[in-house]
Amino acid sequence: MLVRHPDGPFHPYTGFGLGWTWFDLDNIKFTVPQGWMWAATGTRDYSAGDIDDDCLGWQLLAGLDCDVTEVVALGIGYRFFQAEPNFSKGDVDIDTKFKTHVLTAGLTLRF
Repeated sequence: MLVRHPDGPFHPYTGFGLGWTWFDLDNIKFTVPQGWMWAATGTRDYSAGDIDDDCLGWQLLAGLDCDVTEVVALGIGYRFFQAEPNFSKGDVDIDTKFKTHVLTAGLTLRF
């Protein structure tokens, strides 16, 4: 959902979004400290290989577009995104929180 001010040369906006996200981790290898061993392998190293998960993600948006002409606008924006995938394979169970902060600059052409 995006709310944008339509009048004048400056168009502030804000928004919120929900979606389904997918995470893929490749060639995952864990090493425990000296003196410790993985029960499954009897070694210090454990290879989980490739693991993935999908989960709900959400985002917040805010920004400002400025009309340069009737067909050209410049904009700046901010986006915060968060999801909490849980990876599980064999002896490995990883609960994570993925967050991003993105600043954008853009050029819009209307035709």
